[in-house]
Amino acid sequence: MSVVHALKNLIFPSRHASGFRHIVETLPLRNGCQALDVGAGGFCGDTTTIYLRDILKARIDAVEIDPALAEKLSERFGKTINVVCSDIESFLTNTDNHYDLIVHDIAIMDIFFDEMLPRYSHRLNKGGYIVAAFIFDHAKTNQGPAPLFSPEASAHQANFLLRRFGSLAPTRRQIQARLRPGCKVEAIVDKFNRRIPQLAGLGWLVLKV
Repeated sequence: MSVVHALKNLIFPSRHASGFRHIVETLPLRNGCQALDVGAGGFCGDTTTIYLRDILKARIDAVEIDPALAEKLSERFGKTINVVCSDIESFLTNTDNHYDLIVHDIAIMDIFFDEMLPRYSHRLNKGGYIVAAFIFDHAKTNQGPAPLFSPEASAHQANFLLRRFGSLAPTRRQIQARLRPGCKVEAIVDKFNRRIPQLAGLGWLVLKV
Protein backbone atom coordinates (compact mmCIF):
# COMPACT_ATOMS: atom_id res chain seq x y z
CA MET A 1 0.00 0.00 0.00
CA SER A 2 1.37 3.40 -0.98
CA VAL A 3 1.87 6.17 1.54
CA VAL A 4 -0.74 8.33 -0.14
CA HIS A 5 -3.24 5.45 -0.17
CA ALA A 6 -2.61 4.71 3.50
CA LEU A 7 -3.23 8.32 4.46
CA LYS A 8 -6.29 8.60 2.21
CA ASN A 9 -7.85 5.56 3.85
CA LEU A 10 -7.53 7.19 7.26
CA ILE A 11 -8.32 10.83 6.60
CA PHE A 12 -9.95 10.82 10.03
CA PRO A 13 -7.94 8.10 11.76
CA SER A 14 -9.79 5.88 14.19
CA ARG A 15 -6.80 3.97 15.51
CA HIS A 16 -5.34 6.81 17.57
CA ALA A 17 -6.56 9.94 19.34
CA SER A 18 -3.65 11.74 17.65
CA GLY A 19 -3.69 12.33 13.93
CA PHE A 20 -0.04 13.34 14.11
CA ARG A 21 0.96 9.96 15.50
CA HIS A 22 -0.78 8.34 12.55
CA ILE A 23 1.16 10.59 10.18
CA VAL A 24 4.61 9.82 11.59
CA GLU A 25 3.83 6.10 11.60
CA THR A 26 2.75 6.26 7.95
CA LEU A 27 5.23 8.52 6.20
CA PRO A 28 8.37 6.81 4.84
CA LEU A 29 10.83 8.55 7.13
CA ARG A 30 13.88 6.76 8.49
CA ASN A 31 14.65 6.47 12.18
CA GLY A 32 17.04 9.20 13.22
CA CYS A 33 15.80 11.64 10.58
CA GLN A 34 16.23 15.37 11.06
CA ALA A 35 13.01 17.15 12.17
CA LEU A 36 12.10 20.78 12.74
CA ASP A 37 9.23 21.14 15.23
CA VAL A 38 7.80 24.67 15.09
CA GLY A 39 5.43 25.65 17.89
CA ALA A 40 6.57 22.63 19.83
CA GLY A 41 5.38 23.89 23.20
CA GLY A 42 1.69 23.22 22.63
CA PHE A 43 0.49 20.78 25.30
CA CYS A 44 4.17 20.74 26.35
CA GLY A 45 5.24 18.46 23.53
CA ASP A 46 2.31 16.04 23.61
CA THR A 47 0.97 17.17 20.23
CA THR A 48 4.07 16.54 18.10
CA THR A 49 7.40 16.33 19.91
CA ILE A 50 6.76 13.12 21.82
CA TYR A 51 5.95 11.23 18.61
CA LEU A 52 8.91 12.63 16.71
CA ARG A 53 11.21 11.48 19.49
CA ASP A 54 9.67 8.15 20.46
CA ILE A 55 8.49 6.83 17.08
CA LEU A 56 10.95 8.34 14.60
CA LYS A 57 13.86 8.67 17.04
CA ALA A 58 14.32 11.97 15.23
CA ARG A 59 17.01 14.56 15.83
CA ILE A 60 14.73 17.44 16.72
CA ASP A 61 15.12 21.20 16.64
CA ALA A 62 12.10 22.28 18.72
CA VAL A 63 11.37 25.97 18.20
CA GLU A 64 9.04 27.69 20.68
CA ILE A 65 8.56 31.44 20.96
CA ASP A 66 7.05 31.40 24.47
CA PRO A 67 9.88 31.32 27.08
CA ALA A 68 7.74 29.52 29.68
CA LEU A 69 6.75 26.77 27.23
CA ALA A 70 10.32 26.46 25.97
CA GLU A 71 11.49 25.97 29.55
CA LYS A 72 8.86 23.28 30.12
CA LEU A 73 9.98 21.49 26.96
CA SER A 74 13.58 21.53 28.17
CA GLU A 75 12.55 20.19 31.58
CA ARG A 76 10.49 17.40 30.06
CA PHE A 77 12.75 16.24 27.23
CA GLY A 78 16.16 17.23 28.56
CA LYS A 79 19.00 16.72 26.14
CA THR A 80 17.05 14.33 23.89
CA ILE A 81 15.93 17.31 21.77
CA ASN A 82 17.35 20.75 20.95
CA VAL A 83 14.96 23.37 22.35
CA VAL A 84 15.31 26.87 20.92
CA CYS A 85 13.34 29.80 22.34
CA SER A 86 12.88 31.96 19.26
CA ASP A 87 10.49 33.01 16.55
CA ILE A 88 10.84 30.77 13.51
CA GLU A 89 11.98 33.54 11.17
CA SER A 90 14.97 34.37 13.37
CA PHE A 91 15.78 30.70 13.87
CA LEU A 92 15.91 30.00 10.14
CA THR A 93 18.04 33.09 9.57
CA ASN A 94 20.60 31.83 12.07
CA THR A 95 20.89 28.18 11.05
CA ASP A 96 21.90 26.30 7.92
CA ASN A 97 20.18 23.08 9.00
CA HIS A 98 18.09 21.08 6.54
CA TYR A 99 15.35 18.65 7.49
CA ASP A 100 13.54 15.50 6.41
CA LEU A 101 10.36 16.64 8.16
CA ILE A 102 9.17 20.12 9.09
CA VAL A 103 6.18 20.43 11.43
CA HIS A 104 4.39 23.78 11.69
CA ASP A 105 1.96 23.66 14.62
CA ILE A 106 0.74 27.26 14.42
CA ALA A 107 -2.82 27.64 13.15
CA ILE A 108 -2.37 31.03 11.47
CA MET A 109 -2.70 29.91 7.89
CA ASP A 110 -1.86 33.09 6.01
CA ILE A 111 1.54 33.24 7.72
CA PHE A 112 2.20 29.61 6.80
CA PHE A 113 1.17 29.81 3.14
CA ASP A 114 2.37 33.32 2.35
CA GLU A 115 5.58 33.49 4.36
CA MET A 116 6.78 30.20 5.81
CA LEU A 117 5.99 27.58 3.15
CA PRO A 118 8.49 29.05 0.65
CA ARG A 119 11.18 29.23 3.36
CA TYR A 120 10.48 25.72 4.60
CA SER A 121 10.63 24.34 1.07
CA HIS A 122 14.24 25.52 0.77
CA ARG A 123 15.16 23.75 4.04
CA LEU A 124 13.88 20.29 3.15
CA ASN A 125 16.12 17.43 2.19
CA LYS A 126 15.18 15.57 -0.99
CA GLY A 127 11.99 13.58 -0.44
CA GLY A 128 11.06 15.59 2.64
CA TYR A 129 7.64 16.44 4.02
CA ILE A 130 5.95 19.43 5.61
CA VAL A 131 3.11 18.87 8.08
CA ALA A 132 1.19 22.02 9.00
CA ALA A 133 -1.76 22.82 11.24
CA PHE A 134 -4.70 23.54 8.94
CA ILE A 135 -8.39 24.43 9.28
CA PHE A 136 -10.14 21.89 7.07
CA ASP A 137 -13.66 22.92 8.15
CA HIS A 138 -14.00 26.47 9.47
CA ALA A 139 -17.59 26.07 10.67
CA LYS A 140 -16.60 23.31 13.09
CA THR A 141 -14.02 25.52 14.81
CA ASN A 142 -16.85 27.71 16.13
CA GLN A 143 -18.89 24.92 17.70
CA GLY A 144 -19.24 24.17 21.39
CA PRO A 145 -18.99 26.33 24.51
CA ALA A 146 -15.32 27.21 23.94
CA PRO A 147 -14.64 28.03 20.26
CA LEU A 148 -11.07 27.58 19.09
CA PHE A 149 -10.66 31.18 17.88
CA SER A 150 -11.83 34.57 19.07
CA PRO A 151 -14.45 36.22 16.80
CA GLU A 152 -11.79 38.45 15.28
CA ALA A 153 -9.36 35.60 14.66
CA SER A 154 -12.14 33.41 13.30
CA ALA A 155 -13.14 36.10 10.81
CA HIS A 156 -9.50 36.51 9.77
CA GLN A 157 -9.13 32.77 9.14
CA ALA A 158 -12.43 32.65 7.24
CA ASN A 159 -11.37 35.53 5.00
CA PHE A 160 -8.08 33.82 4.25
CA LEU A 161 -9.74 30.49 3.35
CA LEU A 162 -12.20 32.20 1.03
CA ARG A 163 -9.56 34.41 -0.57
CA ARG A 164 -7.02 31.64 -1.05
CA PHE A 165 -9.14 28.54 -1.74
CA GLY A 166 -12.65 29.82 -2.38
CA SER A 167 -14.14 27.69 0.39
CA LEU A 168 -14.47 27.53 4.18
CA ALA A 169 -13.89 23.76 3.93
CA PRO A 170 -11.42 23.40 1.06
CA THR A 171 -10.87 20.05 -0.62
CA ARG A 172 -7.48 18.59 -1.46
CA ARG A 173 -8.04 19.57 -5.08
CA GLN A 174 -8.80 23.19 -4.17
CA ILE A 175 -5.69 23.38 -1.99
CA GLN A 176 -3.50 21.71 -4.61
CA ALA A 177 -4.62 24.19 -7.26
CA ARG A 178 -3.20 27.08 -5.22
CA LEU A 179 0.20 25.56 -4.40
CA ARG A 180 3.34 26.18 -6.38
CA PRO A 181 4.57 23.50 -8.79
CA GLY A 182 6.48 20.72 -7.05
CA CYS A 183 4.42 20.95 -3.85
CA LYS A 184 1.89 18.13 -3.51
CA VAL A 185 -0.94 17.61 -1.04
CA GLU A 186 -0.61 14.08 0.35
CA ALA A 187 -3.46 14.20 2.89
CA ILE A 188 -5.56 16.19 5.31
CA VAL A 189 -5.67 14.40 8.65
CA ASP A 190 -7.90 15.23 11.63
CA LYS A 191 -5.71 16.60 14.41
CA PHE A 192 -7.28 14.91 17.41
CA ASN A 193 -9.73 12.44 15.87
CA ARG A 194 -12.67 14.68 16.81
CA ARG A 195 -12.31 13.78 20.48
CA ILE A 196 -11.68 17.36 21.60
CA PRO A 197 -14.74 19.49 20.64
CA GLN A 198 -12.84 22.77 20.91
CA LEU A 199 -10.40 21.56 18.22
CA ALA A 200 -13.00 20.20 15.79
CA GLY A 201 -12.29 21.34 12.25
CA LEU A 202 -8.55 21.61 12.88
CA GLY A 203 -6.25 19.13 11.23
CA TRP A 204 -2.87 18.53 9.61
CA LEU A 205 -2.04 19.32 6.02
CA VAL A 206 0.60 16.87 4.77
CA LEU A 207 2.71 18.19 1.90
CA LYS A 208 5.40 16.51 -0.19
CA VAL A 209 7.88 19.03 -1.55
